[in-house]
Amino acid sequence: MRKEADGVDVARVSDQIDGLIEKRSRQHAEANFEEMAWKESVRRHHERLRRERRAEWVRYWSVLADSLRASADEFDARAERLLEQPDRGEGGR
Repeated sequence: MRKEADGVDVARVSDQIDGLIEKRSRQHAEANFEEMAWKESVRRHHERLRRERRAEWVRYWSVLADSLRASADEFDARAERLLEQPDRGEGGR
């Protein structure tokens, strides 16, 4: 065992430093894993929201289209009734 003049065991200190480096490396790897897992979770959440919002827009436009079709059918029926009525001339009742 090699010791310096002030009584420090260089091998022991070197082992402690190596242990600290390994510990920090594990902590860094765990933090990276947690960050990647968090990012994936956020990505899945945003994708789910995007699908839900798209489905809501599809429903909105479908309801609007149904409403407009119903109005168009009603207007067509009114126009047909007007065409079937005899011409009474201007101002005639």
